[in-house]
Amino acid sequence: MESNIAESKMFIHDQAERLRQLVRAETPRAKMIAVTSGKGGVGKSNLVINLAIALRALGKHVTVVDVDLGLANLDVLLGLSCEYTLEHVFMGLKRVEEIAVEVPGGVELVPGSSGVANLADLPAAQRLSFLEGLESLLSRTDILITDTAAGLGSNVVHLHWRPTRSSS
Repeated sequence: MESNIAESKMFIHDQAERLRQLVRAETPRAKMIAVTSGKGGVGKSNLVINLAIALRALGKHVTVVDVDLGLANLDVLLGLSCEYTLEHVFMGLKRVEEIAVEVPGGVELVPGSSGVANLADLPAAQRLSFLEGLESLLSRTDILITDTAAGLGSNVVHLHWRPTRSSS
């Protein structure tokens, strides 16, 4: 009887360990950095671009997301004119990973939108849906950097990633 109990405990322990290993294997591997400031014009976007390029030079796969939804400018700083932006994601026409483009320096950029008034103050449900969409990027990048809008608007304060799974 005692050996059956001991075997059962060992079986449960083994199953629990296998489950822990499975969860660790499924955990997104990306580290996340948010660059933000209460004041505009302080160099957030320049810092994001240069940090991303420096991390890429160290061999990291870097994805930058321009979440300044009212006045995004990373594409402009990089001299790009992107066909698709986060506006297309919020309109339901594209997924986040579909609008990502490789930019000079080997960094991946998810371009934001500029001058689109209805994106400046998103409803909570739309922000949450976007954050869930960001998870698709986490499995294919080492470091995800977000460039936020200036100030304390609801998009800045509430547009931060909440993992649905434990992340490293």
